[in-house]
Amino acid sequence: MKKRISLLLIVALLSTMLVACGGDKEDINGQEDVGIIEDMEKGNEEDAPDNDQDTVGKFVEEDGKLVYLDTENPLLDLEAIKIEIDKEANTASFIPADSEGNIGVDYFKFNYENDEFEKYYYVSAMGTGHYYYYDLEGSELLKVEDKDHNDSTESTKASGRWDGAVEKIEGEIRELEAYFESLEDMTIEEYMNK
Repeated sequence: MKKRISLLLIVALLSTMLVACGGDKEDINGQEDVGIIEDMEKGNEEDAPDNDQDTVGKFVEEDGKLVYLDTENPLLDLEAIKIEIDKEANTASFIPADSEGNIGVDYFKFNYENDEFEKYYYVSAMGTGHYYYYDLEGSELLKVEDKDHNDSTESTKASGRWDGAVEKIEGEIRELEAYFESLEDMTIEEYMNK
């Protein structure tokens, strides 16, 4: 008899535990149990950025442009580089910067509206600057201008600096394009059109 009571007591305890663990979705207060998975999903939703937030991947929207400052893996032996994407103007600018994001006057700009690459390089020691215009479609340097936009193409050729300028510009274009593709997993032009 004692064995039967003990056995019934064990069965009753086990069935109570099974009902409590796997039963319906109501807790002892009669409220529906959300469940661990649903709690985790809610947590992920709360951690996700708001749809109203003005970010596109690594880029943040500032004054109608998409901007990204890279201080970790800049290119061209720079301390940092700031990228500005202006989809309305169809341009992507790469601007050398310091680690705080302060920029100077130098820049590299891809203009897909007219298939042109523009570079401005300022030589502070001499107080001179040069604009370089490269045809992306035709793969050729079109012209060079001084800091006041006076054409200096012929003087650049006459001084034997033209071929070196072409080689340097083409190398910078390749490096900028490869850098952007490693950053966004697409070409600059594809990013502009997405």
